[in-house]
Amino acid sequence: RRGPERVQAPLDPRGRIIGDDDGQERLLAAARAQPEFGILSPLHLDYEGQTFDPQFWTSAFGQRPEFTWDLWRQAPKPVYEVDMVPAALWLLRRELVDRIGGFDPVFFLYGEDGEYIRRARTAGFSLGVVPGAVGYHYHTKHVTPQARIRRRCRTAYAKSVILLKHGQGSLARRVGGVLRLRLLGWLGVTSWVDLVVELC
Repeated sequence: RRGPERVQAPLDPRGRIIGDDDGQERLLAAARAQPEFGILSPLHLDYEGQTFDPQFWTSAFGQRPEFTWDLWRQAPKPVYEVDMVPAALWLLRRELVDRIGGFDPVFFLYGEDGEYIRRARTAGFSLGVVPGAVGYHYHTKHVTPQARIRRRCRTAYAKSVILLKHGQGSLARRVGGVLRLRLLGWLGVTSWVDLVVELC
């Protein structure tokens, strides 16, 4: 907590915000200026600071060419509303945490951020990225086959839990959706379209 705003920062042990206070102050300034944002994040770079973290770029700005255009023009906005940002470097508004709680402990790794964002949106809050703040998010460059399998299993588990908790329709329909996800995962594809492409 700093100043009149009440915020929390659940920092991933694999992440760090650039050492000076400027980035943190820009996050706090955005929190003060735009209370509709319950979750704010800095830009995520790889750990060497050479480029954007690919997972961050795809999830936050993959469908938003205006951000790339604004960067190229060197005229970024103070905050960009986005659909998804990995939770490694979030700043959470305390009001949001008081209203919806923390991460669901049913998630170990993967999916906890997407599920939290769903709950935040349901509570009326937005998710934003502050380009004036920069952080580093470490990812292992060489992933073993065993680690890749564990990641796929945890991702499938997370998708199943999210579908059961937040899916539309009856419980039977949601369970059917989980079974469909598991079948597609077992076949090594992510959608029926991918399965048709694989078979053809």
